[in-house]
Amino acid sequence: MARTRQKPPDYPPEIRRGIAYADAVATGRAPAGKWAVLAAQRFKRDREAAERGESRWILDPEYAIRPIRFAGQMQNIKGPEAGQTLDLLDFQLWLLINLYGFVERMTGLRRFRQASIWLPKGNAKSTLVAVLALYSTFLEGEGSAEGYAAAVSRDQARIVFDLAQAMTRANTTFRERVGLQIREHSIVQHRTQSRLMPISSDAKTLDGLNVYIAILDELASHRSKGVYGALITAMGKRAQPLLISISTTTDNTTGVGKQVWDYSLKVLEGLVDERFLAIHLRRGRS
Repeated sequence: MARTRQKPPDYPPEIRRGIAYADAVATGRAPAGKWAVLAAQRFKRDREAAERGESRWILDPEYAIRPIRFAGQMQNIKGPEAGQTLDLLDFQLWLLINLYGFVERMTGLRRFRQASIWLPKGNAKSTLVAVLALYSTFLEGEGSAEGYAAAVSRDQARIVFDLAQAMTRANTTFRERVGLQIREHSIVQHRTQSRLMPISSDAKTLDGLNVYIAILDELASHRSKGVYGALITAMGKRAQPLLISISTTTDNTTGVGKQVWDYSLKVLEGLVDERFLAIHLRRGRS
């Protein structure tokens, strides 16, 4: 449905928290590195333009809040908080608002097609993206959605996928309401013919994919463009596909991870790519 204007924002409290965090980073009231500040400033500009009705995009609170509240229903699987439901930190709220809240004013389709996210160790990145893989594959209403937990190696690809499996097993209400079957190498929703699977560079073939959502783990360790390139190519048939590349930093100075890193810095420095989201948080949880 076309949306010609946005009403004055009436954001839920979780969204207000995420916005307040971004505003604090953007204005220097919260400590953060250079790239986090630039990302927050971009978000602030985009949000304010959307709220004034001066942008191609709107920030839709309904689209933003759904993955946030879904995350709050899922359980931590590892660590001292295992068995407890997720309690998203402020920067994670901001990330989800960015990813899911911005939609095209005239079509309602999601703005971002790619996200390059770089986090320090200890920020539960695998847990968060496992939640997003489940949400987008099974709860966004995409027919025959194909979701992938992708990495260079099979073992690395299984990290996010195994977390998604464990979360699905632990949440009987979600599993039964959505109608999911957990298999060894996939999670399947028969009524929509949707599935979430792990995939790696040593798969027999990367051809024939039709990606709706893909999580590309530890992008910094990718030397060749194989998996990344295959996923990008396989996104072409969807109206609002999403590739989330997430990583900690390494000393890789030649691979596709470095290429995406460099491109994301250019976006933060002012290169206009309205479909590419770059988030670099490199100092603690700033």
